[in-house]
Amino acid sequence: MKLKPKFVNDSIGGIIGASLVFLLGLALWNPLWDIDIPIKWPEFPMAIRMTRASYDWSFELSKFARPDLQSSEVVIVYIDEDSLRSLGQSLTTPMDRSLHAKLLNKLKAEGAKAVVMDMIFSDPGPDELSDKLFTEALRSNGKVILADDYAQLPTSSNRGVASFKYQTITPYAPFEKASLTNGLDALAKEDDFLVRRHSHTPPSPGDPPSLSWVTAQTVGLKLTRNPREQAVERWMYYYGPPETIPHVNYQQALSENGVQPGFFRNRIVFIGGRPRVGALAEKRDEMRSPYSTANRLFNFMPLVEIHATQLLNLLRGDWVTRPTPVVEIGVLALAAFIFGFGFLRFRPPVATGLAVASMLVVILIAQSLFVQQRIWFPWLVIVAAQIPLALLWSVIYRSLQWY
Repeated sequence: MKLKPKFVNDSIGGIIGASLVFLLGLALWNPLWDIDIPIKWPEFPMAIRMTRASYDWSFELSKFARPDLQSSEVVIVYIDEDSLRSLGQSLTTPMDRSLHAKLLNKLKAEGAKAVVMDMIFSDPGPDELSDKLFTEALRSNGKVILADDYAQLPTSSNRGVASFKYQTITPYAPFEKASLTNGLDALAKEDDFLVRRHSHTPPSPGDPPSLSWVTAQTVGLKLTRNPREQAVERWMYYYGPPETIPHVNYQQALSENGVQPGFFRNRIVFIGGRPRVGALAEKRDEMRSPYSTANRLFNFMPLVEIHATQLLNLLRGDWVTRPTPVVEIGVLALAAFIFGFGFLRFRPPVATGLAVASMLVVILIAQSLFVQQRIWFPWLVIVAAQIPLALLWSVIYRSLQWY
């Protein structure tokens, strides 16, 4: 007769605990931060941080399983400060375009599959002969993709609220005509300066897709034959910290013995600036990397490497995906039920040990999905919020029972 009241009390306690754990998880779960949706989801700062950290930390926790890129389909030629100085170039003005012509001719001779120049050539250079040589090299190579950019221009102001339009900045007409095609070099960065998602759809009709998408089309990737694939949500899979993709600097690429024989053969070559350069007039941009470093607060990655990473994701089909909101809510509900009811069955010392073990199990499951299936979800909400609250509730509930 004494078991029935205890069963009822434990059931009510479990329901209360599971409900509290689920509501906390839902409050800290952010499904579509930075996507326009009809229903405005509350954007708690902690929810955004936990969601982003679940994605970012997955790379650090699974770095032991990083793929080997020694035989990567993509390589990079960096324009860096050492190269500019050794070639007698200024750090504050555009490079002599006859050097670009020389490099393009060499890449053609060495059998590069395609060349992507992540630099903006919107105007003629100071030397007409260099521009002519560059134009001839673009035409002769036949596989060069140039970059478009776009500028945000104010159009009007209505009651103190400014409106803007985007204007595409295309390459200088002779260069554009001589090149194979062009792509947009803009990336979908977030307010913490990390690019987490692919962005291949042009900002306005008539503009080209992203550099990586156009390059994938150029090399005949089957995925790009379906226009709908441009808008599919893909999350970036970073293969490692900055400068993981095989690379050489500009001076090495031009040198006769600067690279190993066959380094460029049948590979897609990206050319762009390394952000440590003090002032690259044609391009100097960088974004954060999800990988941490021991000697600096932020780990910055050249934009050209982010474009190359997107292309590798497309070529290898190993971008990261995220479950639908319904699935993620279901996972949060399941976690709330398991931990909200489960910890009540044990005394606080045992429940504490189980909570620590549960955290490790959730992390293991999350990283296994990330490494093997390229799936990520906001697992940190479960580990850092739901499990601790379930443990706290079990301790409070048992204390009340004893009292």
